Amino acid sequence: MANWERQLRGVRDLEVDPPYVTLRLADKRTQRVRIDQVGEAYLLQAVVCGRAAADAVPGLMAHLWRRNRSRSAVGFRRDARRRLVGECWSPVDGDTLRLQLEALAFECDRMEQLLTGADRR
Repeated sequence: MANWERQLRGVRDLEVDPPYVTLRLADKRTQRVRIDQVGEAYLLQAVVCGRAAADAVPGLMAHLWRRNRSRSAVGFRRDARRRLVGECWSPVDGDTLRLQLEALAFECDRMEQLLTGADRR
C-alpha cells in the first residue's frame, strides 16, 4: 500500500481506489483524481472534460494560459488525448496532500461546471 493510500484511508468524503481517489463535493457532485508518485512528490491529476467539450470552447487555451499565469496551486492543460486536465503537486513528506486534493477537485469541478454544466468526472 502506498503512503498516500494510508494517509487517505477512512477519510470522510473520500473513496480510495488506487491510483484514484473520488472526492464527494457539494450538491452531490464528485471529482475523480489520479495520484502518482514522481520522485519526492505526488502528481495529482483530474480530467475536467473530454476533447469534444474542450474543442467547443473558443479561446479556451488562451484563457487557461492567463489563468495558469495568475495562480500557483492548480493548473490546467490539454493532455495527449486532448482532454482538459487539472493538475497540482504535493510533497510526499508533507501534510498537504488532502488540502491539495480538495483544491484540485474544487477547481476541476468548477471548470467542468463552467464548460459543460454537467458532472461527468
